Amino acid sequence: MSFFGLLIPSPFARFPAETVTWFQTLHYWNAWLIMGLATGHGAAALFHQFVLKDKVLGRMLPRGSSLSQ
Repeated sequence: MSFFGLLIPSPFARFPAETVTWFQTLHYWNAWLIMGLATGHGAAALFHQFVLKDKVLGRMLPRGSSLSQ
């Protein structure tokens, strides 16, 4: 492992190939889950702003902001 060009010994022993594959699969699907949740969250914010018109995004801004009123 390298950190700013300095070699650092790994604190972990080598994992078996099956464990590495399992971690890679878990990492892959968690990345897609996070992307889906972020996309859904953004879509819900836009739905509130443009369909429901309940000014949720404006209420999230700090109080002195010109857009929050």
